Amino acid sequence: MRAIIYARLSPTPRGEESKGGNLTQQVKLSQALCDRNGWTVIEVITEKDSSASKFRTVEGRKVSARGEGWRHVVELVRAGKADVVVARHYDRLYRTTRDLVELVDLAEETGVHLAAAQAQGVLDLATPSGRLAARIGAAVAENETEMRVERQVLGHQRRRESGRPFWSTRPFGFERDGTHREEEAEALRQASEMFWLESPCGPSQRTGTLASCFRHTARSGVARTSGASS
Repeated sequence: MRAIIYARLSPTPRGEESKGGNLTQQVKLSQALCDRNGWTVIEVITEKDSSASKFRTVEGRKVSARGEGWRHVVELVRAGKADVVVARHYDRLYRTTRDLVELVDLAEETGVHLAAAQAQGVLDLATPSGRLAARIGAAVAENETEMRVERQVLGHQRRRESGRPFWSTRPFGFERDGTHREEEAEALRQASEMFWLESPCGPSQRTGTLASCFRHTARSGVARTSGASS
């Protein structure tokens, strides 16, 4: 069979590793499954920070807002170029029952199968037993997502009630206690003045953004805080 390997790295809070494992590991496990079954891998598709549980509204109904990589998978399958889509686990392919409805439609249209390196057997969505197994997996994954959101909301509420800051990385221009870090605060003031008052970022000739003005002031040597703990 012709196989597409799909690896997706979920968005996570700063400093935490995706539950799905890194992309290299996902591809390695999926490739091993293909090798064991004698499947020919026609393409390896990877994407980062694409949640399978996000949605967009089309003609008044919600559909999955999947990443460009996944859309390419669907294009290849619909073009008849693949017989099976392989991932580390099925939760890389779908996280909600809505996702599953779209996959069932795709399977009925094309006959494509799903396979996961860390699950037993091949999932055939054209059969009742295959759809049942997939529905159970989607329900479990959907519940995990909802529980994670609930924990995050409760965590923010506890921080708010205790007066603790929300940020994981110190915001530029401020100390962690909310007071100004003067050198960085001055850089922000300069960027703001450049944006509103001075050319080329001033009102009459404004072609840039506040961020571009800040980058201009940052060349003076004031470091950003991204990824810093201090």
